[in-house]
Amino acid sequence: MPRTNSRQYFLLLLVAAAAFVVTGTACAGTTTRTFVVPHDDLRQSGATALAMSIDLYGATGTIIPTQDPIAVLRATVTYGDTEQEPALIAGVDNATFTVTMTSGSAAPNGSAVSQWDIRVSTVYTVPTDLTLSCSSSTLSADLGGLPLRSCVMVLQSSSLNADWRIPVQDRVQVLVVAARASSVLLNHLGNTNFEACGLICATSPVQCTFAGNFAAGDHSLTAIQIGAQADIVIPEQVGARITMHPLLSRIQVADNGWQQHRRLPFSTVYLTNDYSTQDITVTMDFTAIATQVSLMREPR
Repeated sequence: MPRTNSRQYFLLLLVAAAAFVVTGTACAGTTTRTFVVPHDDLRQSGATALAMSIDLYGATGTIIPTQDPIAVLRATVTYGDTEQEPALIAGVDNATFTVTMTSGSAAPNGSAVSQWDIRVSTVYTVPTDLTLSCSSSTLSADLGGLPLRSCVMVLQSSSLNADWRIPVQDRVQVLVVAARASSVLLNHLGNTNFEACGLICATSPVQCTFAGNFAAGDHSLTAIQIGAQADIVIPEQVGARITMHPLLSRIQVADNGWQQHRRLPFSTVYLTNDYSTQDITVTMDFTAIATQVSLMREPR
């Protein structure tokens, strides 16, 4: 494939052509398909960025990093209703290679749930903008080792367990999580080395642990939590400054290295005792409405 002209746009229907699809029947009424986005398609396109979007509706899924030398993305999907038929579309627009996966609609009676096994290779190094959208779905995602430039996760009536077990290849410049009537667990956020992070959650319990390999410097986070519970866990090697703006909320601070630095009529500033001496710091602006928030410190 020749190098793509910056003004040329072409669409690859990977369901039918550019990717190979393996289709089989596990049992009556159930179909299993495997979708592949080859490394060669990404390399030969000349793209300098990858935009990957995964949209799940009425599904359960896992995302696992691999060292697959052949495929950037390999997804195996099992579904039992024609309305759940998944689709994969990819193309190049200027310098961005775009991959979009959708699960289709849920079964009419809500009884059937599609099963997704998604493997994303850590071999490629193209900066990646990842968007995960989940509605009435459950997703466990290990995003460690990927070349993430940005990561956006949008949830509606879903459950997300996102982890970065090993550091990303460079750093996540922007990390955003928006959730409604969902549950959110974010582990090893330090391994994203994020520059800026935003959490917007309504009636969605959230737990954030900041363990991992942050680079020296300050990392900023803005959070708005309406209802439910938010647990913030800061590791011992990271200093934190958290400005809380509570409204009809309860703030619990564990007695293990925190101090109330300043109290104003509509906000309170909490610091870790070593905030001024730590090379790595997290600065958080947290608006809590009808929420219970717990601030904790964990050892190395």
